Amino acid sequence: MPKDIEVRFRIFGLGNGLATVKARPQMNTLEINCDVEDFFEIENIEEVIQDWKSLYDLDIITNLKNYVKDQMKLNKDMEIADLLEFNIPTAKKYGQYRELDLTSFTSDTNTRPTTVIDIFKNVQPVITALIERIRKNTRMKIQYIVTGIDAAAILKSLQAYAMKFDDFEGSTGQSGTLADFARLEIISSACIKDDTIHLIPFAESLSQTSILEVTYKPLYIISETTNSIKRFFIKSRNWVGIVRNDAIGTIKLKNYEKYFGIQA
Repeated sequence: MPKDIEVRFRIFGLGNGLATVKARPQMNTLEINCDVEDFFEIENIEEVIQDWKSLYDLDIITNLKNYVKDQMKLNKDMEIADLLEFNIPTAKKYGQYRELDLTSFTSDTNTRPTTVIDIFKNVQPVITALIERIRKNTRMKIQYIVTGIDAAAILKSLQAYAMKFDDFEGSTGQSGTLADFARLEIISSACIKDDTIHLIPFAESLSQTSILEVTYKPLYIISETTNSIKRFFIKSRNWVGIVRNDAIGTIKLKNYEKYFGIQA
Protein backbone atom coordinates (compact mmCIF):
# COMPACT_ATOMS: atom_id res chain seq x y z
CA MET A 1 0.00 0.00 0.00
CA PRO A 2 1.25 3.58 -0.57
CA LYS A 3 3.42 4.86 2.25
CA ASP A 4 4.44 8.32 1.11
CA ILE A 5 4.77 10.43 -2.00
CA GLU A 6 7.84 12.50 -2.78
CA VAL A 7 7.53 15.47 -5.15
CA ARG A 8 10.52 17.19 -6.72
CA PHE A 9 10.28 20.57 -8.45
CA ARG A 10 12.49 21.81 -11.26
CA ILE A 11 12.33 25.30 -12.78
CA PHE A 12 12.77 25.76 -16.52
CA GLY A 13 13.07 29.10 -18.29
CA LEU A 14 10.53 30.09 -20.94
CA GLY A 15 12.63 32.75 -22.60
CA ASN A 16 10.33 35.54 -21.50
CA GLY A 17 11.69 36.05 -18.00
CA LEU A 18 9.12 33.68 -16.52
CA ALA A 19 9.49 30.08 -15.49
CA THR A 20 7.42 26.93 -15.32
CA VAL A 21 7.55 24.32 -12.59
CA LYS A 22 7.50 20.60 -13.38
CA ALA A 23 6.50 18.17 -10.63
CA ARG A 24 7.44 14.50 -10.77
CA PRO A 25 5.68 12.53 -7.99
CA GLN A 26 7.45 9.44 -6.69
CA MET A 27 5.57 6.86 -4.65
CA ASN A 28 7.03 4.46 -2.09
CA THR A 29 5.22 1.34 -0.93
CA LEU A 30 5.03 -0.34 2.45
CA GLU A 31 4.90 -4.12 2.80
CA ILE A 32 2.45 -5.36 5.40
CA ASN A 33 2.66 -8.93 6.64
CA CYS A 34 -0.36 -10.10 8.65
CA ASP A 35 1.23 -13.16 10.18
CA VAL A 36 0.06 -14.59 13.48
CA GLU A 37 0.66 -11.75 15.92
CA ASP A 38 -0.68 -13.35 19.12
CA PHE A 39 -0.74 -17.04 19.96
CA PHE A 40 -2.25 -18.58 23.12
CA GLU A 41 -2.37 -22.32 23.75
CA ILE A 42 -4.77 -24.11 26.15
CA GLU A 43 -4.35 -27.81 26.88
CA ASN A 44 -5.36 -30.58 29.31
CA ILE A 45 -8.62 -28.98 30.43
CA GLU A 46 -11.14 -31.19 28.65
CA GLU A 47 -12.53 -32.53 31.95
CA VAL A 48 -12.70 -29.02 33.37
CA ILE A 49 -14.67 -27.90 30.32
CA GLN A 50 -17.10 -30.77 30.75
CA ASP A 51 -17.56 -30.22 34.51
CA TRP A 52 -18.20 -26.48 34.26
CA LYS A 53 -20.56 -27.00 31.36
CA SER A 54 -22.63 -29.61 33.23
CA LEU A 55 -22.56 -27.95 36.67
CA TYR A 56 -22.76 -24.25 35.85
CA ASP A 57 -23.63 -24.20 32.14
CA LEU A 58 -20.50 -22.14 31.46
CA ASP A 59 -18.30 -22.42 28.42
CA ILE A 60 -14.73 -22.19 29.71
CA ILE A 61 -13.27 -21.59 26.25
CA THR A 62 -15.59 -18.64 25.66
CA ASN A 63 -14.59 -17.09 28.98
CA LEU A 64 -10.91 -17.68 28.31
CA LYS A 65 -11.37 -16.10 24.90
CA ASN A 66 -12.53 -12.90 26.56
CA TYR A 67 -9.53 -12.88 28.91
CA VAL A 68 -7.17 -13.55 26.01
CA LYS A 69 -8.78 -10.68 24.09
CA ASP A 70 -8.00 -8.31 26.98
CA GLN A 71 -4.41 -9.55 27.06
CA MET A 72 -4.08 -8.98 23.32
CA LYS A 73 -5.19 -5.39 23.82
CA LEU A 74 -2.48 -4.94 26.45
CA ASN A 75 0.08 -6.50 24.12
CA LYS A 76 -0.95 -4.07 21.38
CA ASP A 77 -0.61 -1.11 23.76
CA MET A 78 2.92 -2.23 24.58
CA GLU A 79 3.74 -2.65 20.90
CA ILE A 80 2.51 0.85 20.05
CA ALA A 81 4.43 2.28 23.03
CA ASP A 82 7.61 0.65 21.72
CA LEU A 83 6.98 2.01 18.23
CA LEU A 84 6.56 5.53 19.59
CA GLU A 85 9.70 5.23 21.74
CA PHE A 86 11.78 3.99 18.79
CA ASN A 87 10.44 6.88 16.71
CA ILE A 88 12.10 9.51 18.94
CA PRO A 89 15.30 9.69 16.80
CA THR A 90 13.10 10.48 13.77
CA ALA A 91 11.26 13.16 15.76
CA LYS A 92 14.64 14.71 16.58
CA LYS A 93 15.60 14.57 12.90
CA TYR A 94 12.55 16.61 11.90
CA GLY A 95 12.85 19.03 14.82
CA GLN A 96 9.72 17.65 16.48
CA TYR A 97 11.31 16.64 19.78
CA ARG A 98 11.50 18.76 22.94
CA GLU A 99 13.02 18.29 26.38
CA LEU A 100 11.58 20.26 29.28
CA ASP A 101 13.13 20.44 32.75
CA LEU A 102 10.28 21.08 35.18
CA THR A 103 12.66 22.29 37.90
CA SER A 104 13.51 25.33 35.78
CA PHE A 105 10.11 26.81 36.63
CA THR A 106 10.65 26.82 40.40
CA SER A 107 12.27 29.53 42.50
CA ASP A 108 12.96 30.51 46.09
CA THR A 109 10.47 33.37 46.06
CA ASN A 110 6.91 33.41 47.30
CA THR A 111 5.70 33.37 43.68
CA ARG A 112 7.02 29.88 42.94
CA PRO A 113 4.51 27.26 41.72
CA THR A 114 2.79 25.48 44.59
CA THR A 115 0.81 22.80 42.79
CA VAL A 116 1.51 20.28 40.08
CA ILE A 117 -1.02 22.09 37.89
CA ASP A 118 1.10 25.25 38.12
CA ILE A 119 4.12 23.26 36.94
CA PHE A 120 2.30 21.63 34.03
CA LYS A 121 0.96 24.96 32.80
CA ASN A 122 4.47 25.46 31.43
CA VAL A 123 4.13 22.28 29.36
CA GLN A 124 1.09 23.59 27.54
CA PRO A 125 2.88 26.23 25.37
CA VAL A 126 5.50 23.63 24.39
CA ILE A 127 2.73 21.30 23.23
CA THR A 128 1.10 24.11 21.24
CA ALA A 129 4.40 25.12 19.60
CA LEU A 130 5.17 21.53 18.64
CA ILE A 131 1.67 21.09 17.19
CA GLU A 132 2.19 24.13 14.98
CA ARG A 133 5.56 22.83 13.78
CA ILE A 134 4.11 19.43 12.86
CA ARG A 135 1.26 21.16 11.06
CA LYS A 136 3.74 23.28 9.11
CA ASN A 137 5.96 20.32 8.18
CA THR A 138 3.27 17.76 7.33
CA ARG A 139 -0.02 19.66 6.93
CA MET A 140 -1.48 17.18 9.42
CA LYS A 141 -3.64 18.08 12.40
CA ILE A 142 -2.67 16.83 15.85
CA GLN A 143 -5.64 15.28 17.62
CA TYR A 144 -4.22 13.00 20.32
CA ILE A 145 -1.88 13.31 23.28
CA VAL A 146 -0.57 9.92 24.41
CA THR A 147 1.24 9.68 27.74
CA GLY A 148 1.44 7.78 31.02
CA ILE A 149 -1.42 7.44 33.49
CA ASP A 150 -0.28 10.05 36.04
CA ALA A 151 0.80 12.60 33.44
CA ALA A 152 -2.47 12.11 31.56
CA ALA A 153 -4.45 12.76 34.74
CA ILE A 154 -2.65 16.08 35.27
CA LEU A 155 -3.02 17.13 31.63
CA LYS A 156 -6.72 16.30 31.72
CA SER A 157 -7.11 18.46 34.82
CA LEU A 158 -5.29 21.28 33.08
CA GLN A 159 -7.43 20.70 30.01
CA ALA A 160 -10.62 20.97 32.06
CA TYR A 161 -9.29 24.23 33.53
CA ALA A 162 -8.66 25.63 30.05
CA MET A 163 -12.14 24.64 28.88
CA LYS A 164 -13.83 26.13 31.93
CA PHE A 165 -12.18 29.51 31.48
CA ASP A 166 -11.97 29.51 27.70
CA ASP A 167 -13.94 32.77 27.47
CA PHE A 168 -11.78 34.65 29.96
CA GLU A 169 -8.58 36.60 29.44
CA GLY A 170 -5.57 37.00 31.70
CA SER A 171 -4.73 35.01 34.80
CA THR A 172 -8.17 33.47 35.27
CA GLY A 173 -7.88 31.14 32.28
CA GLN A 174 -6.42 30.35 28.88
CA SER A 175 -7.39 31.95 25.59
CA GLY A 176 -6.26 32.26 21.99
CA THR A 177 -4.11 29.50 20.50
CA LEU A 178 -3.56 27.91 23.93
CA ALA A 179 -7.27 27.13 24.06
CA ASP A 180 -6.69 24.59 21.27
CA PHE A 181 -5.04 22.42 23.90
CA ALA A 182 -8.45 21.86 25.48
CA ARG A 183 -9.74 20.28 22.28
CA LEU A 184 -7.11 17.53 22.13
CA GLU A 185 -8.01 14.00 23.17
CA ILE A 186 -5.70 12.71 25.90
CA ILE A 187 -5.04 8.97 25.93
CA SER A 188 -3.40 7.37 28.96
CA SER A 189 -1.42 4.14 28.80
CA ALA A 190 0.34 2.14 31.47
CA CYS A 191 2.88 1.14 28.80
CA ILE A 192 4.19 4.71 28.37
CA LYS A 193 6.35 6.47 30.94
CA ASP A 194 4.96 9.55 32.63
CA ASP A 195 7.95 11.60 31.49
CA THR A 196 7.00 11.10 27.84
CA ILE A 197 4.28 12.91 25.88
CA HIS A 198 3.58 11.89 22.29
CA LEU A 199 1.57 14.03 19.86
CA ILE A 200 -0.34 11.97 17.28
CA PRO A 201 -2.18 13.43 14.26
CA PHE A 202 -5.82 12.96 13.41
CA ALA A 203 -6.34 10.75 10.37
CA GLU A 204 -9.00 12.22 8.10
CA SER A 205 -8.08 9.62 5.49
CA LEU A 206 -5.79 6.62 5.15
CA SER A 207 -3.19 8.72 3.35
CA GLN A 208 -2.93 11.07 6.35
CA THR A 209 -2.61 8.56 9.16
CA SER A 210 0.62 8.08 11.12
CA ILE A 211 -0.13 4.82 12.98
CA LEU A 212 -1.91 2.10 11.03
CA GLU A 213 -3.45 -1.13 12.27
CA VAL A 214 -4.40 -3.82 9.78
CA THR A 215 -6.48 -6.70 11.14
CA TYR A 216 -6.84 -9.72 8.89
CA LYS A 217 -8.58 -11.91 11.46
CA PRO A 218 -9.10 -10.40 14.92
CA LEU A 219 -9.63 -13.57 16.97
CA TYR A 220 -10.14 -17.21 16.09
CA ILE A 221 -9.92 -20.60 17.82
CA ILE A 222 -8.37 -23.81 16.50
CA SER A 223 -8.67 -27.16 18.30
CA GLU A 224 -6.71 -30.35 17.76
CA THR A 225 -6.31 -33.70 19.51
CA THR A 226 -2.95 -35.44 19.85
CA ASN A 227 -2.50 -38.65 21.88
CA SER A 228 -5.99 -38.22 23.35
CA ILE A 229 -5.07 -34.74 24.56
CA LYS A 230 -7.25 -31.97 23.20
CA ARG A 231 -5.66 -28.58 22.82
CA PHE A 232 -7.12 -25.20 21.90
CA PHE A 233 -5.25 -22.39 20.18
CA ILE A 234 -6.50 -18.81 20.36
CA LYS A 235 -4.86 -16.71 17.67
CA SER A 236 -5.01 -13.28 16.08
CA ARG A 237 -3.67 -12.05 12.75
CA ASN A 238 -2.98 -8.34 12.59
CA TRP A 239 -0.30 -5.75 11.94
CA VAL A 240 0.37 -2.40 13.54
CA GLY A 241 3.08 0.06 12.60
CA ILE A 242 4.05 3.68 12.00
CA VAL A 243 3.57 4.70 8.38
CA ARG A 244 4.26 8.45 8.77
CA ASN A 245 7.04 8.80 11.31
CA ASP A 246 7.55 12.45 10.36
CA ALA A 247 4.10 13.37 11.71
CA ILE A 248 4.70 12.42 15.36
CA GLY A 249 6.10 14.74 18.01
CA THR A 250 7.55 13.84 21.41
CA ILE A 251 8.18 15.81 24.61
CA LYS A 252 10.42 14.49 27.38
CA LEU A 253 9.90 15.84 30.89
CA LYS A 254 12.91 15.93 33.18
CA ASN A 255 12.53 15.72 36.97
CA TYR A 256 8.80 15.11 36.61
CA GLU A 257 8.72 12.61 39.48
CA LYS A 258 9.45 15.41 41.94
CA TYR A 259 6.01 16.95 41.40
CA PHE A 260 3.66 13.99 41.28
CA GLY A 261 3.54 14.04 45.06
CA ILE A 262 2.11 17.59 45.09
CA GLN A 263 -1.62 17.77 45.54
CA ALA A 264 -3.32 19.59 42.70
